[in-house]
Amino acid sequence: GSYNMALSRKRAKSVRDFLMKHGARKNQIIIEPYGEQRPIADNSLNEGRWMNRRVEITVTDAQGNIISDGGVGNAITSIDDQTTAQEECCEKVSNELKKLDTMLTALENLRDENQGLKDEVDKLKQAQSELKEEMAAAPKPATETQLRKVIREETPKPSKKFARYNLLAGPDTYKGNLSVSGSGQVFLPFAKNHAVQAQGEYMHNFQRDEGQVDIGIVNRFGPMQAGVFSSFKYVKFSDLPNSGALGQAAGTLDYIFQNGRIGVFGAKGFMDGAILNTRMLPPNRIEETYLSIVDQVGFSTAVAAWGNSWFEGHFGAQLRKFDNNKPGGRIRYIHPITNRIAFTVAGGINETLISGRNTGTFTVGLEFGKWLSPKNYGDTEGPVPVDVPRVRYEVLTRTVRTGNDSPVADAGPDQIGVDGGTIVLDGSRSYDPDDDPITFEWEQIGGPTVTLSSLNTAQTSFTAEDGQTYQFRLTVRDDHNGVGNDRVMVSTLDRQITILRFSAEPLQISSGESATLVWEVRNATNVEISGVGEVNPEGGTATVSPTETTSYTLTASNPKQTISQTISVKVQDSPIILKFSATPSSIRRGKQSTLTWDIRNATNITISGIGSVSPQGSQMVSPDQTTEYTITARNSVGEASATATVRVWDLPF
Repeated sequence: GSYNMALSRKRAKSVRDFLMKHGARKNQIIIEPYGEQRPIADNSLNEGRWMNRRVEITVTDAQGNIISDGGVGNAITSIDDQTTAQEECCEKVSNELKKLDTMLTALENLRDENQGLKDEVDKLKQAQSELKEEMAAAPKPATETQLRKVIREETPKPSKKFARYNLLAGPDTYKGNLSVSGSGQVFLPFAKNHAVQAQGEYMHNFQRDEGQVDIGIVNRFGPMQAGVFSSFKYVKFSDLPNSGALGQAAGTLDYIFQNGRIGVFGAKGFMDGAILNTRMLPPNRIEETYLSIVDQVGFSTAVAAWGNSWFEGHFGAQLRKFDNNKPGGRIRYIHPITNRIAFTVAGGINETLISGRNTGTFTVGLEFGKWLSPKNYGDTEGPVPVDVPRVRYEVLTRTVRTGNDSPVADAGPDQIGVDGGTIVLDGSRSYDPDDDPITFEWEQIGGPTVTLSSLNTAQTSFTAEDGQTYQFRLTVRDDHNGVGNDRVMVSTLDRQITILRFSAEPLQISSGESATLVWEVRNATNVEISGVGEVNPEGGTATVSPTETTSYTLTASNPKQTISQTISVKVQDSPIILKFSATPSSIRRGKQSTLTWDIRNATNITISGIGSVSPQGSQMVSPDQTTEYTITARNSVGEASATATVRVWDLPF
């Protein structure tokens, strides 16, 4: 890959620089990287990878003929052999010249030719001198110590364990209040490509203290590494009675280069909603102040600066649940003073608490311990430290319902002896004790059938005939299943037969019970009730005991007119439990759960540990231990029961 090709080129350049340091000229050397293309051993083994990380040197003469390709030592030895051969050749030429000098003495007539030979000899000597100078400039064979140094420098180093600690202090940007923080980090490599990273931090800000612990695993693969972390934060505000704990999971992905790393991160909360304060709000409500964790996504980096110093930090988007997202981040400059102490400057925006305004801090301090500088990241084959995002959060309030009171229905006063015509029924004085919104439902339950102008408004109207009596029922409901009822009677003046009253008390009975029919009639000479017979024409009562829901019709007559009116007596069955539940079903000790129920056909309802209750409603409970609540509904027909369990747990320490 491109990473191994770059490393191969760098290794070859190191050898070239070494040869030039010992006398070779740059134009004598050509480098050519091969990366992973020419292994000489099994690359899956440590020994094989060490043998494959090599430099081969081939020495050629001026015509391109290979003198040696056996490595640095053999190449230099071959050059020395060639020099020796050339020196022997020149020595032979010199001996021959000595013979020519002797012949020159004897052959004066050959002087001109001898001079030519001398010129040739001078040229050979000049060539020999130049060759000696060139051989003197050739690089000397590397010593064993030098070769070991090259191998040590070119071999990637494994990650080392270290621990570092820092203490920072400075003002915030809101009101200049002092902010102090102290942190520690431990990095423990194992199995070559893995490492455990654990760290903790304490922060003191204006009116709040925070502590955070992070632990996770980092895995290196080539120039990339990935990490997963769990983080837990403790928060305590000085003006709120309770503290809270939050938890988040974070993932990181980094690219490692020669002088640092750059990557992305994401964080998701898994422990949320710690309650800091509770305030009672009448009726049936509480206000809770709680911590809400803020999820994050962004990037982080660590990059070498000048000397041994470096920058590290992160920046991202803070994903709020109920408001606009906010930016958040932190950057630090670390400047080592010694190999164990460093000067640190840090600044950030929205570093932990996210609020309506952007807030920041500027701090300075010292760092102690051992560390891995980003300028050495590229020489490390194992993982490097990760910038784990801080747990960020908001402080929010919410209103929680603790119970419900049924609404009160008011259909207005009875209207007796009024003139016929338009009659207005007014239920606007109905109300809900909890200030919940209510709905209206009008229903005619007695008298000649009329058409109401509206069935679902506070006020309604109808047209009444003279000499008639009308009965209406108003039902109001809130949005928590609470129900209230009221009745109103309207009677108009008339000389005609008027059924002033015909009702059953009660309208609903259990099997085997009795109801009383009550009637009052004006201007009738004969009154009969179905199932009862002829009764007093002016009014009276009669006891009935139907075994099933029965309609009773009162018929009043005189020689000129006959009118009738019908009512129904409903006979109820065994009790029915429509609903009985606990929400939530699992609570922390000291918290509350809401029991909610809805019962039909019951005259008596009890809940274990609470007592008698209404047919519909709810009740807050706060048991000290896991408790099973039983609701029992009874009437004259029988009884029914159901259970709901509230499980209680303690927060682990």
